[in-house]
Amino acid sequence: MTGVRFIRNRLGEPDASGRRSPVPIEGSEFVIAAQTVIPAVSQAADLTFLPVEASFEINRGRVKVDPATYASNVRGVFACGDFVTGPTTLIEAAGHGKKAAYAIDRYLAGRTDVSVAANVKITSSWRHDMPEFYDVLPRQHIPMVSLPARMPSTEPVVNFNTPVELGYDANAAVAESTRCLMCNFNIWFDPFRCVLCGACADVCPEGVIHMVDINQLKSEGLLPELEEAYGWEQGGAMILDEERCIRCALCVKRCPFDAITMERFELQEISTDGRLYKESYRDAQLAGTPGVAGGAR
Repeated sequence: MTGVRFIRNRLGEPDASGRRSPVPIEGSEFVIAAQTVIPAVSQAADLTFLPVEASFEINRGRVKVDPATYASNVRGVFACGDFVTGPTTLIEAAGHGKKAAYAIDRYLAGRTDVSVAANVKITSSWRHDMPEFYDVLPRQHIPMVSLPARMPSTEPVVNFNTPVELGYDANAAVAESTRCLMCNFNIWFDPFRCVLCGACADVCPEGVIHMVDINQLKSEGLLPELEEAYGWEQGGAMILDEERCIRCALCVKRCPFDAITMERFELQEISTDGRLYKESYRDAQLAGTPGVAGGAR
């Protein structure tokens, strides 16, 4: 193998349903050099190894499982990842594997009646300090083994047992962790303290806070209930884009009426037999991380 030949496409005319299908562009072929190709498009689970007599429940070419335990209808057989969901992300498949492992552990130990309870703790603070330069530090790229080192022989065959990523050294690891935006912190506006002065919107470096007229808001859920409960037919509202917020807390420091706080979210999932299954990021316990500077409200 020396490469893979591709051809460029364009969208054709819409069909009866309005969908446009790709149409090859004549003369647009090109080649990408390659020695090894791993197909990962339109792949499906290979179910041929499953014994027919076991009568597994199959749905659209996938094994049906209990979404809570990943147990199939066949006693003692569990399945997860793309084998169950179809093509997803690597992270999602790994997460399924971890949850399935917990379920299998309980099954093998005879603790099938064990339940898991979630403990949630929210701490409010008017002070929140982020590491210096956290918002401008560049991403630390992980050092990788060179391509020749991954193919020690003269034959063009990749050795899949050779490590590719070497990992960070101590300095790079600290620098990369400093870039964390601490998404377990969220901004909270106290509607009974806020006077809609707009100071928080003015100081926000990312422009994620907006003060709008309440008549501009559209909602089928909570908003009508708030209007009925508090009589908020007129007035303003503060809108925050959580996805773009960098948790700099400048709005918290700028607010003249202490109407804005940082809410620190903590989560633990503990089973009735005392096992810890999930725990949220413990920011304040990391070395060199300021975390929360200030007590509960």
